[in-house]
Amino acid sequence: MKLVVWTRTGQSGISLVRDARRARRMGCATAGMVLALVVAASAGIAQTKSPQAGAGLPDLPADQIAKAEPGVVPPKPIHAPNAPYTESGRRAEYNGKALVEFVVDIAGKVRNLSVVKDLPYGLGIAARDAISTWKFAPATRNGKPVAYRGSAEMEFRLLPDPSQAAYVPKAQRLENALADVQESTDLVRKRGIAQLEQLAADRYPSAMFYLGKALADGIGLAKDEVRGKRLIANAAEDLEPNALAEQWIQVFALATNDAERTQAVRMVERMQAIGSGHAEAWLASQLWAGEFVPQDIAEARQRLQACTIRGELFCLRTWFLLEMDQLAAEEEARAKLAPSQRPPLFNPCPDLTSSYAEAANRGNKVAKQLEPRVRHHCAGLSERLSASTGERSGFR
Repeated sequence: MKLVVWTRTGQSGISLVRDARRARRMGCATAGMVLALVVAASAGIAQTKSPQAGAGLPDLPADQIAKAEPGVVPPKPIHAPNAPYTESGRRAEYNGKALVEFVVDIAGKVRNLSVVKDLPYGLGIAARDAISTWKFAPATRNGKPVAYRGSAEMEFRLLPDPSQAAYVPKAQRLENALADVQESTDLVRKRGIAQLEQLAADRYPSAMFYLGKALADGIGLAKDEVRGKRLIANAAEDLEPNALAEQWIQVFALATNDAERTQAVRMVERMQAIGSGHAEAWLASQLWAGEFVPQDIAEARQRLQACTIRGELFCLRTWFLLEMDQLAAEEEARAKLAPSQRPPLFNPCPDLTSSYAEAANRGNKVAKQLEPRVRHHCAGLSERLSASTGERSGFR
């Protein structure tokens, strides 16, 4: 059983889509956005259990839950209110879909809730809590009530205000600002910083994080660790995934034992699952280093390449820096060997340049700023190696 609903916020507030025609009139492009029940598989999906699932009702064991089979009629919804937008989700202008699995018991109440596809800014929790209040006419087997497993996909979408036709979404303004900050021209870079400051002043969570991280690390701005950490903490209060990942990364750095480090890594992995590029880049760098987890540079490269193509800022930076550090270490080790014993070096440039170019071609403005620099840097690598080794090329 799968129940699909649509939560939206606009001039007319929140509504529940009850038929396909109304969904199309509202501009919902997703096929099958109908309040209907269909069979859905749920095996093998990682779940996040709710401590308040089903208003405190105990979970039903699997052997008490009916399966889709002849003679079984799925439950029908009687009362299915939508989840409201969280304040942090509204400030973030975040749109997305949460998927929640549950069981409808013989009384038509919801139990065994688990968030299968979570969302940031507390929206996944909001969806789960709303679904926990739903009421159904229970499923039946040969006319007798039975418990039944189902799922609900709840979409959160902020509709544009018709009175603000010229409004530029905050995510687009943030991307413009981050691209400007990468510029070598002082005027353009200062414009980007000013845009970041304005978005942070408006309490846009991602802007607070990126500005805070730049200040805390002194990247492109005069270092101000106190203000930077305060901005990151404010973003974390709004449940911004990158800011939450940063806090757990700091916990990892300060951990005194493996249990604390393992817990920190698991929390960073959760932030990656809800869209944190910072978490994704950091986890890949841990694989690359192999200090706490087994080293797997090939897997780290694959992950960094994938998120670089998506235009994730931290991946765009982290992958290039790791490759250059790796190349320098290989060059140093190679120089200590006799010429006949020197192995060829791995050339990361084809993958780097093609991935940055693909991200740029997809419209990512930060990638467009960085791609020419990466290409220029890579163009000089073979020449430099040839001059230092006396070989035509040290690359394999």
